[in-house]
Amino acid sequence: MNLRRRPGAGPSLVEESAAAAASLRQQAQQLVQAVSTFKLSHPAS
Repeated sequence: MNLRRRPGAGPSLVEESAAAAASLRQQAQQLVQAVSTFKLSHPAS
């Protein structure tokens, strides 16, 4: 994508990236909670 052709594209990309990062953070937290219910019987070596 050529940012010079779209004035304001830089700030909108930053905002979109920030929203995506927040979404991934939330999904990661939910995954950690879901996986935390499982217990290993033996520690991994």
